[in-house]
Amino acid sequence: MGNNVNAKGEVVQKYVTLILYLYEDLPGEITFKIGILKAMDENGSRFAKKEVIEQNIKIELIERDIHEICARAIRKYDEWSADDLSMSSSA
Repeated sequence: MGNNVNAKGEVVQKYVTLILYLYEDLPGEITFKIGILKAMDENGSRFAKKEVIEQNIKIELIERDIHEICARAIRKYDEWSADDLSMSSSA
């Protein structure tokens, strides 16, 4: 996936970002894992970094704390620079 470019040739989206909600089907209970992924394409290569924000969290807590969970994910996204993505992908 390359950068989105407008009619003037200007990059309008440098990063691909996902907030992930993963269903964990554990014996006796259903929980979720929530994470953030930030990626960029550069010179034909994809660089990415990801981190778990919450794990083993029940749906009731997601419903109650969704704003705070998303705010933490967005803060993490904002902290990561292009250099952080490059270093994380090469590690």
